[in-house]
Amino acid sequence: MTRKTKSESPSSGSASARDNPTIEQRVRYLTEQLGTDPGFLEQWIVHYLAEQLERAESDGASQKARKEARSEIAAVIPALWEQQTAREALAVRREVDFNLRRTDTLNEDVAQLLRPLLRDPSRVESLPASKLAEAFRGLHALSELVTRLLVSTSTAERSKRKRHPESSNYFLRRDEEVQGLRTRVALVLPQFASLDLTVTDVVFDALHQSLLAIAQAQLALLTRVVPDAEATSRRRSKSRRGSVG
Repeated sequence: MTRKTKSESPSSGSASARDNPTIEQRVRYLTEQLGTDPGFLEQWIVHYLAEQLERAESDGASQKARKEARSEIAAVIPALWEQQTAREALAVRREVDFNLRRTDTLNEDVAQLLRPLLRDPSRVESLPASKLAEAFRGLHALSELVTRLLVSTSTAERSKRKRHPESSNYFLRRDEEVQGLRTRVALVLPQFASLDLTVTDVVFDALHQSLLAIAQAQLALLTRVVPDAEATSRRRSKSRRGSVG
């Protein structure tokens, strides 16, 4: 069996390297510990830290200089760790944003998956297991879009109390974001394509009915998933008991 080898520290290797690693060796080792794509400030701190390590371990340095260097090291290491953590947290944010964009995206394939479920939630039972996650994401995205369209139209309706009604109607007919929301919702719910958004009573009814249908489809999906998860858990538990026996 092959043993995994760790990245060499500046104190590993030959006797001379162990006794007196160069600043470049220290920098290289510390940079490797930061992982991929360290930022400019991290690299600067690494160079500074390597210089302080050099001072702290130098035989030619005075006791006072070594003490000052150790104090600097104690102060700099938390700063370097904070920079690394912030960079990696930013990478997590990018992954989250990517996945959120996916949940807010509807295409024709997702629309074809959702339409039957919205008409008849019981059709969830015939949905392949591999499509369950996609259906969840699609319903979440549709719910977000419908809710945003509801907020937009209801806000425009309320604004009629303090502005000329035609201003709100103009907004509902011409606003690019509102029309974009309507187009994306209509991909799954075709009745919205011909809906006059200025007839707010009809619009509100359609939006509320759509949210109800989405909630019913989501509930049907959850009802389908939970027993599957419980069955899987029971099988695993049974398998573990069998292996112990």
